[in-house]
Amino acid sequence: MKGEDLISSYIFQAFYHLADKNFKTNYISIIDGESDFLYGPQAYDFVFVDAFNKCFENESLELNLFNLYNSTKLNGIKLVLNESSSINKKILLPDLKSRINSNFEIIIPRLTHNDKKNIIEIELSKRGININKNCLNFIMNHSSRNHESLQNLVNKLDLLTMERKKNITIPLIKELI
Repeated sequence: MKGEDLISSYIFQAFYHLADKNFKTNYISIIDGESDFLYGPQAYDFVFVDAFNKCFENESLELNLFNLYNSTKLNGIKLVLNESSSINKKILLPDLKSRINSNFEIIIPRLTHNDKKNIIEIELSKRGININKNCLNFIMNHSSRNHESLQNLVNKLDLLTMERKKNITIPLIKELI
């Protein structure tokens, strides 16, 4: 799983765990290759399907997803879907496409350049480390901007500033990227 999908899946799983505290829930990750995910949804209040679009371009899986959608709708079960942006497949069944298009209410947006800068600042701030705008801009212009790489850089900056007892500087950042 890559950066943006990792973030989306993390948020999705956090939502699942929150719901799981008070409701009967079922979490299905299509990424893990589960294909028999449609049996017995009536036993749940919520059904979470991660990377549901991995079912696309497979008539059998699409039909199963379509049936799951209908079953949850008929039984008053909340169906929560998370799409993987790294999967570029098209829906074969027109009825499934109409169901999915009518169902989306919450879309987890992709992080913008400024969002990523804010995340870096917040993560460093939680560790008691300040970063100036020039250093932050240098990171965003000279390093990988996927979430995992930025988180690794924050961890390395934390360790290095603690070891050397120095503030974050561009030369220090250059050592790490």
